[in-house]
Amino acid sequence: MLFGASGHAQTPSDEDRRKATSLTVFAPQSADTQNSVPSQTPDQPRSEDEVGDLISLMSRDQDNQSAEQDNSASGLAQRDADGAMQTQDKPKMFAEERESQPLNRIGRNRVSQVGLSTIGLNALPEQPAMINSMLWSQTQMQDAVFLIEQAPFISASQTMRGLLHAVITQPALPPEGDEALIEKLVSARLDWLAGAGQSDRLSELTRLLPDDDRWAEWRQWQVDYDLIRRADDTACAEAQANALQSLDAFWQKANIVCLILVGDRMKASFAADILSDMLSTNAEEDDNFFMLTDLLLGRGDTLSLDLDNLNFLHLVLMDAAHEQISRDAFETLPASMIQASTSFRYLASDAAIKTSYDSYIRGLLTAQQTQTLWRAQGAQNQPVEAALAEIGTQLITNDGVISSEGLPSAYLWIGLSERQSADTDLLILQSLAAEVKARRAYGLLPFYASLISTRMASTDSIAEELSGGFEMVRAIYNPEDGELIDSAALSAQKLLSAGLDDTVNWRQIEAADAASLLPILLAKGVKIEAENWMAITQDEAADRSSQLSLPYRTLSFSAQRALDLASQNGQVGKTILLAGYLIADADLGWIAPDDIAHIIGALKQIGLYDEADRLANEAVTAHLLRLHFSHFGN
Repeated sequence: MLFGASGHAQTPSDEDRRKATSLTVFAPQSADTQNSVPSQTPDQPRSEDEVGDLISLMSRDQDNQSAEQDNSASGLAQRDADGAMQTQDKPKMFAEERESQPLNRIGRNRVSQVGLSTIGLNALPEQPAMINSMLWSQTQMQDAVFLIEQAPFISASQTMRGLLHAVITQPALPPEGDEALIEKLVSARLDWLAGAGQSDRLSELTRLLPDDDRWAEWRQWQVDYDLIRRADDTACAEAQANALQSLDAFWQKANIVCLILVGDRMKASFAADILSDMLSTNAEEDDNFFMLTDLLLGRGDTLSLDLDNLNFLHLVLMDAAHEQISRDAFETLPASMIQASTSFRYLASDAAIKTSYDSYIRGLLTAQQTQTLWRAQGAQNQPVEAALAEIGTQLITNDGVISSEGLPSAYLWIGLSERQSADTDLLILQSLAAEVKARRAYGLLPFYASLISTRMASTDSIAEELSGGFEMVRAIYNPEDGELIDSAALSAQKLLSAGLDDTVNWRQIEAADAASLLPILLAKGVKIEAENWMAITQDEAADRSSQLSLPYRTLSFSAQRALDLASQNGQVGKTILLAGYLIADADLGWIAPDDIAHIIGALKQIGLYDEADRLANEAVTAHLLRLHFSHFGN
């Protein structure tokens, strides 16, 4: 669909350009993303026989030689089988100029199937020790492929998201069975990183692929990524080399983009004319590309882009031309560049909000970073009442799956953060209730806790019937909050703080309206006590309504049995992937406490005690939100 006539994609005015938003402030700066380099373990085999390398891979984990691993991971260059140099480049914060970067494609063209299956990335600091090179022990290849293909891209559980990432990126001995599935295994890992929006980690893994036609599409993706991240020398060396050997339109276009970026307009203009003629001869079209190149080459001054047919190269050209990129421009693009999109400098307000929300729910931005960006957008967005009404009209399935369309949630939060009228407190709790129904409340809990803390600090006039709800939000967000007085909120804090062998009184569980969460508490190892169990039984008999349960998502019985067997056999990778398969992309508050307890037990069975406790607390938090706010305002 062309938008030229309406002016939707016309060249923006100076005022429009000033309104454009840059996300480069959120480019990764941690040691993990700034200094890490892709690693392949074992090192690239120098012969067809890689037995020695595989033994080295096993002993590296078994001996826990962290110093040796750090040494192999921290070198800025690594020789491969062909003697090519591998280096790592990363984007810089506030990058205004396109910077030169070292060439970092691995020039390998002979990697055996088994060697290919062992590639992986450096472990992040919090990765559990049992997720190591032996994680596929006793696991069949077809099972590993299936479970990685089924792994959720978005998980409400930060714990499960981290475990899935660790399993899928870990260098490891291949699963047992059909080696013909090894390429499918590697492809599944790449596809998961892409769907999860993990552009930087995906780039690291892509650089470890053999340089052959099997992975041609990923080589093209890598060039797109490097151009977006402004690693121009890296991208352009690859583009130029391939453009000299291939008439493939992508490589020719990428080479033209590179010529424009280095300022060689004459060669770029000549190459663009030849490519245009070639595409016309083959009945191919790319009007977007040629309009943008003409603009940058001074051969045109207006744009009428087809927003339904934009690709990454088009966005690179738009950014180079200082053209504002709208949310519509992102709609048809895959998720693989969500993290890299923080390098775009000229995003429209709605595009910046949408990109930041997509990044946040994938764990790529913190809540604080996201709030900072949303506040910067100001009141130009839709009013609170309109955003709240839109959330109410969203089609929500009854299977507990998280609603991924979060733009109205962002607009709603921005409006609430600026609102000062007398109805603000009521609207905050009504909005949280709407997010509970949309399955987004758990993810947005830090945002609403921030709103409520600000309100409680700035006014003493919060209505009594609302103050309890405010304190409950603060309690379940921060169990260490010492300023609370509401009994239900204090009881909720006790449930979240209790760990192995801690004791909780039954009356505290009742005060928090959390009797249904008993299986999770017991799975944590919490002890339950009461002064008189018979008196409690009589109270329950007099109030049968307290025994009514919420509807929950039905989990696969066969998958739960498979989880039991995998955990009993010590199959680390398989157990984690099955746990991820069962939870999928559901709100934890929609998974029955018994089922959550089942998954917690399996994680503990393979030694993931801390991770199991964190998952338990995430589930308790999500359930408390649902129990206390699902029906607010009805």
